[in-house]
Amino acid sequence: MLTVLLLILMLSLQAWHPLGCLEEERIALLHLKHSLNYPNGTSLPSWTIAHPNCCEWDSYRIVCNSSTGRVIELNLRSVRNEELGDWYLNASLFLPFQQLNVLSLWNNNIAGWVEKKGGYELQKLNNLEILYLGHNLFNNSILSFVEGLPSLKSLYLSYNRLEGLIDLKESLSSLETLGLSGNNINKLVAPRGPSNLRTLSLYNITTYGSSFQLLQSLEAFPNLTTLYLGSNDFRGRILGYELQNLSSLKMLYLDGCSLDEHSLQSFGALPSLKNLSLQELNSIVPSGDFLDLKNLEYLDLSYNTLNNSIFQTIRTMTSLKTLMLQSCNLNGQLPTTQDFLDLKNLEYLDLSYNTLNNSIFQTIGTMTSLKTLMLQSCNLNGQLPTTQGFLDLKNLEYLDLSYNTLNNNIFQTIGTMTSLKTLKLHSCNFSGQLPTTQAAEKAIADQWQLAFSYQVNPLAAVQPLPTATRGGR
Repeated sequence: MLTVLLLILMLSLQAWHPLGCLEEERIALLHLKHSLNYPNGTSLPSWTIAHPNCCEWDSYRIVCNSSTGRVIELNLRSVRNEELGDWYLNASLFLPFQQLNVLSLWNNNIAGWVEKKGGYELQKLNNLEILYLGHNLFNNSILSFVEGLPSLKSLYLSYNRLEGLIDLKESLSSLETLGLSGNNINKLVAPRGPSNLRTLSLYNITTYGSSFQLLQSLEAFPNLTTLYLGSNDFRGRILGYELQNLSSLKMLYLDGCSLDEHSLQSFGALPSLKNLSLQELNSIVPSGDFLDLKNLEYLDLSYNTLNNSIFQTIRTMTSLKTLMLQSCNLNGQLPTTQDFLDLKNLEYLDLSYNTLNNSIFQTIGTMTSLKTLMLQSCNLNGQLPTTQGFLDLKNLEYLDLSYNTLNNNIFQTIGTMTSLKTLKLHSCNFSGQLPTTQAAEKAIADQWQLAFSYQVNPLAAVQPLPTATRGGR
């Protein structure tokens, strides 16, 4: 009898599914839709009373817990039509969502709160961990509304109307990620504030001469590991010196910054730094103590105007695993001296959209750890070398030679690359019949993904770290 009861119970549990979202949450979502569309918008057409299960309305905007049916993520990013003007938020509309973990109100022209239904209502959302409020019209007062959120870990306030001094009080001590990009602020104060802060985004904050206080105030966040400082003017500042108290800093993004010849000096004072992105600087790439980054593993110098002497700069970065030099105006022959060849740990090399020649293959031949090699549109032509060197890249898994003028002998050259998984040869001007030699047959074996006029799946395991979007979050 007990066995029968247990069997019935197991079958019942297997057949049980949540009935859908709670009625109070469904009604709250419809009220939110009405508020976002006031007075005459047409957004969120799939949110309708005719369909009782709001968890199935819109998988992009509504995520429910599979067991309880409660709404746990709500994405209202860019819902309100811009022509409807400013939106005043009734924060009490969110109170039914007591299990909400993630809320995005990004880019909705929020100018403030409905009277007596203000942001303090948000403080009753005890489970809210991630809040996106970027690209709205909030001023400094927004901080007093979010300070009381007990579980908040990530707060994004980029591109609002915050200005001057930003005081991050003790009530924000649980914060791990903070986005303040694109605001007119000049100083952060956190006397007993978010010591847990690990990621800080400050894109597009400063103008020439206004960065001193901002950089100085960063010492209040000693546990930062990731810092986004792109599109700022740091001329006249020595960043290594300004940031030396950030002893845990591992990732630094300076894309689009204005620097001078001294800006990257004293970077040796950042011994934990592993990843450095310097894309599209509004200046020449400085040198100096920049050479001291012996522990650096990721370096992105793409979209700068460089010359081949850059390899003298990076020669001591023997820990490098990823080197990005796309569209850097490099030309001619790369150095074949020991300087460049010492990058024994390099796994990802991108030299695309530079004017090179076939001698590049001699240069990189000793990089035996290389897994990904990007050489699109590098003015390579004719036959690839069949001598030792290039053929020694036994660990190469991803090779892109697209938009070069090559001949069919390429298949003989790469025939010994037994680890190769992805080969891209878009628009390489091949003509005639592919060779039928044993090496060529091996090169076009089934386990390889060849691409002549279409894109193939990238080798995700060796893709570079994602570059921060200009402006951050």
